[in-house]
Amino acid sequence: MRTFTGFFSIIALGLIAGAMFAASMSNTIAHYFAADGSDGPINIDYISLFLGIIIGAIITNLAGMEWSRIPRRVAAWIVDNTDNFSYLLAAIILVFVVIYY
Repeated sequence: MRTFTGFFSIIALGLIAGAMFAASMSNTIAHYFAADGSDGPINIDYISLFLGIIIGAIITNLAGMEWSRIPRRVAAWIVDNTDNFSYLLAAIILVFVVIYY
């Protein structure tokens, strides 16, 4: 739960910082950042900002993983769920039998 709340707090903080940056820009500075060269207020594409913050947070979380333990954990998960895989295989076979006959 702590990781979950930390992830979303990073996203919220980034969005708030982006909105504050856009709101605090004066017209003189906004003229240099405006895409069309107008003197109007700066427009931030919030979807791109949001996606950039999410991708950055995911990369940060992936960087904290211990990569050498992942194959061992995947193999242990497969061994632990072998019975579930056999049930899934049986269900798939039965669905194919019902569909084709």
